[in-house]
Amino acid sequence: MSNVKFKVISSELDQEFQIVDASGKFVVLAPTAKPHSAAAWHNKKKPVGELWESISTAEERKLIADIISAPGATVEAIRLKAVAAQALLTPDASTQKEPASMSSEQHEDNWVEFSHAGKRWSFDGAELALWDEEEEEFHFYAYHQLSEPTANSVIAFIDQL
Repeated sequence: MSNVKFKVISSELDQEFQIVDASGKFVVLAPTAKPHSAAAWHNKKKPVGELWESISTAEERKLIADIISAPGATVEAIRLKAVAAQALLTPDASTQKEPASMSSEQHEDNWVEFSHAGKRWSFDGAELALWDEEEEEFHFYAYHQLSEPTANSVIAFIDQL
């Protein structure tokens, strides 16, 4: 029997399915085409497995199993693969209605600005920043931990937060 390093758990409080490491530390949300909130969380009689199956397809469950069981998988690798999978599963997140302004908004300091979900964002090779309307400047929001960030992968990361 192999020692599983990562697994999918349910968080009833957050109403989401998460990939966690062996110690139970959050890694990333499990990628699914349907939103996790679509599960019948209010139905306490429904087993967690049924909730999971209600929002994920057999193909998605296999994809997640392949991601978390890859030999030598690291937290960063799991996170990157899950974010990439989520972007593929939810094309509207990767081809958003407001196109990311990559070419016209890429600055000499390697920060890229774009709009998503009605907010103005900026990122570089390590950080994600959010525009503060009052101060009229970007403020640190999170470390995205993406090895080769693009507007689409950063949008998928934002949608996972």
